[in-house]
Amino acid sequence: NFIRIDSEDEVIDAYPLGKEFIVYGIVFWDNSPWYYVCDENDDEYPVPKYSGFFETIDDQLSNQFKLCHSIDENGKKYSALVFSEWSENKLFYENLVNGNDHEVNIFLKNKKLIDNEFDQIE
Repeated sequence: NFIRIDSEDEVIDAYPLGKEFIVYGIVFWDNSPWYYVCDENDDEYPVPKYSGFFETIDDQLSNQFKLCHSIDENGKKYSALVFSEWSENKLFYENLVNGNDHEVNIFLKNKKLIDNEFDQIE
């Protein structure tokens, strides 16, 4: 997916209106999609951003995405569209954010694959 900032809400004041992002995962919390995006191209992990702040400018999903279902630490069910290594490991994102080399390398590999998919579309 390609998304673009489409809201002047102060929550996303740090981003200029119209900035575009590639989506590296989507999680559905309380039936609302949140996009995992990198603030900068060289980030080692994506962060979740509420989809309501964005306009979808390309709705094609990455070929890397798999649908997964899980339960969070509070016992709430959620679904996500993420690459396979993330979908198969409940602690993947936590380990990624904590800088675990294994997860960082997996993310960077998948990020490159996803980036290349969307470079071919442009």
